Amino acid sequence: MGSPEDLKGIPFKAIYWLGLNEGSFPGDSQFSSLDPMAAVQSKNEDLFAEMKLERQQMRQGLFFESLLMAEEKIGFFYQNFDPIEHADLYPSFLLRQLFTW
Repeated sequence: MGSPEDLKGIPFKAIYWLGLNEGSFPGDSQFSSLDPMAAVQSKNEDLFAEMKLERQQMRQGLFFESLLMAEEKIGFFYQNFDPIEHADLYPSFLLRQLFTW
């Protein structure tokens, strides 16, 4: 178990991706106050936008790389309903793109 960045390029018998919801994967627009990018956002919007795009592209690449690193099984999970808001939720565009292949 680990983040995609920690497991890059390491083959596993099974890989399971959790939290593949639209708006949260490959990246969202909100960062924790502990995230260094939050400080960048407040000081330089252009640099923040560039760093955010790089982070999203990296996570997108790791997602597709994991397809090759899974030796036997790969699972994708997302939440399809928000019980608090009583609203449907949708998978990430990457997951929808994968399913259209």
